[in-house]
Amino acid sequence: MDAKRHLRRVALALRDALPAEHRQAAARAVAAQRLPFAIEPGKVVCGYAAIHSELDPAPLMRRFAEAGAQLALPAVHGRSMPLVLRAWDFDAPLVPGPWGLQEPDADAPAVAPFAEFFRNL
Repeated sequence: MDAKRHLRRVALALRDALPAEHRQAAARAVAAQRLPFAIEPGKVVCGYAAIHSELDPAPLMRRFAEAGAQLALPAVHGRSMPLVLRAWDFDAPLVPGPWGLQEPDADAPAVAPFAEFFRNL
């Protein structure tokens, strides 16, 4: 087994071993930090729907939404296809994507979180 694969397995095993309460506390602690930049109303902030033992970004995403950000989540269209970032909010349901990952419905509009960055280059 190569070193990278081994380190990944070790890291995942350590993360999986953390009690759910500790992971939830960590997610709340991250969200409680001062935001490092101002959120302009409508600014697109992309997160993800946590799976397995991943850190849940929902508490932080809620802070961004409360500050006026437009939230987005990735949607998968197929193997070797680029992700599409779709607008989402906490009132919108998530649906299982092609690999069972939770994502916004296909009717949710696509958004471009980095559009303003690339315009300013």
